[in-house]
Amino acid sequence: MLRREDGVALLVSVALTMILSAMALGIVTLSITERGINRNQKSGLQALYNADAAIEVAKQQMTVFSQAKMESLRNEWPGVGPIIVAPETFFPDSGLSFSSNELGCEVRTVFTFVDSGLATTSQTFNFRYVSTAEGDAFTTGSRTIISEGNLRLSASRGSFADFLIFTDVHYTPSGHQIWFHTSGYFDGRVHSNGKMRFAYFPTFEDLVTQVPNVATYYNNGWPVDLDADRNGDRDVPNFYGGFERSADRIPLPSNSFCQERAALGYAAADTTPVPLSMKRSALGLDPDDPSPVPPGIYVPNDGGAVTGGIYVAGDLEECRLTVDGDGNQNYTMTDANGITKTIVIDRVNNHTEVHQGGSTTTLDGVPRGILYTTGGIDNLGGLDRVGDAVPVAVGSETQLTIASVDDIVIDKDIACENMDESNCVLGIYSSGGDIRIATDAPDDLLLDCFVMATGEYGAFTVDDYDHGSYRGQVHLRGGAVQRYYGPFGTFSYSGAQTGYGRDFRYDRRGIAPPYYPTTVLFNVDQPEPHVLVWREA
Repeated sequence: MLRREDGVALLVSVALTMILSAMALGIVTLSITERGINRNQKSGLQALYNADAAIEVAKQQMTVFSQAKMESLRNEWPGVGPIIVAPETFFPDSGLSFSSNELGCEVRTVFTFVDSGLATTSQTFNFRYVSTAEGDAFTTGSRTIISEGNLRLSASRGSFADFLIFTDVHYTPSGHQIWFHTSGYFDGRVHSNGKMRFAYFPTFEDLVTQVPNVATYYNNGWPVDLDADRNGDRDVPNFYGGFERSADRIPLPSNSFCQERAALGYAAADTTPVPLSMKRSALGLDPDDPSPVPPGIYVPNDGGAVTGGIYVAGDLEECRLTVDGDGNQNYTMTDANGITKTIVIDRVNNHTEVHQGGSTTTLDGVPRGILYTTGGIDNLGGLDRVGDAVPVAVGSETQLTIASVDDIVIDKDIACENMDESNCVLGIYSSGGDIRIATDAPDDLLLDCFVMATGEYGAFTVDDYDHGSYRGQVHLRGGAVQRYYGPFGTFSYSGAQTGYGRDFRYDRRGIAPPYYPTTVLFNVDQPEPHVLVWREA
């Protein structure tokens, strides 16, 4: 009996052992399976991350490749026709590819040309791209991602409003040398097609470029030419943005026909001369009459609404810029016949009032942002100061270019309303003369504008700059472009002696005056891929 019970106990013991062993084996198997699943999930996720990283690499790769190649083609471009002559072959037939064993990924991008747009001031080329990326992780993970999208390559003409200082010939109009010296502070891009000259310690906050490979340094009155950004410890300009020599030449515009067309209501992109019949037609005169346009101030219109800008035939004796109590921009102008007109721009009610004597003409709409004269302007600016206060000349919503064929003389401050917080901007452009600061202009003159003088000897200069006493600084917030570098004053080692110093600060809001001249060169814009589809294969 005892032996039978011992046998049952043995069987029970063996059974329990087998059950426990099976349970242990199951637990171990489950643990191994879960670890395998976790490992596969982790490797799969890592592979997905690697593939996605490859997609980002492809986007950077196509950006760098296309911008570099387009800049190369731009440099060889003859100036007419498309910059990319054969866009179908712009990218390699095999596309662009990247692979890395270390990163565990590879990607290939192929491109299809879609279309292009060629305009006077810009060119665009549109491509469709497909990037296929594979990511690997460990020995078990592999994922594939496909990204599709658009890539636009574009180039646009630069504006001369991009420069704080620009000179075509770095001499005075009379052929004398002119120097950047210690009293000069320049917060913006400076460029010259000629050779620059530096004396002592002028300050430049932004990039300085010139076409020649050497610059002239004053050297205590014994000038030296150096392919360097300083002359020992004697002449040490502060080039905080760098000084680049051997830069590309940038030609100046040769006329202001596009500004004249804009003022008359025609397409500003056309740079050919405006026929007399078209001028007379736009101004409401008989187009078949061969007589010149009578001198005067015109607001081109169709009898009820404004159709262009403001057009002046002949000279302006005076042009005053003011803002009235209702916030309207006012232009009070006296022409060569002594006739005065005040043009009031009411943007709120979208109409323009023309006041002459006791009569008022009201037109629907507001003029284009261009005031053009076929002559010059003898006195331009705002109103006289009230004590130390400078009256506002340009309203916060005013965007205007004043263009002339001959000289423009600035005799008052020109201050923009809330310039830093508003969209106002003013350009002053003489295509055949100078921009001059009058002898009776106030000390420490304030000018919120871009100025440009491109006549044969065009310059932004100060009348009688070498007479009298020092008149403080010209505080320019904008930029100055000129064929020759106009003199502002005289100086010695101890500082300025006559005329004005230059306190020029670039208007960094990025707003160019309307119809302001553009450069003939195209700047290549940075391409940015635009993703339309992202999916896992």
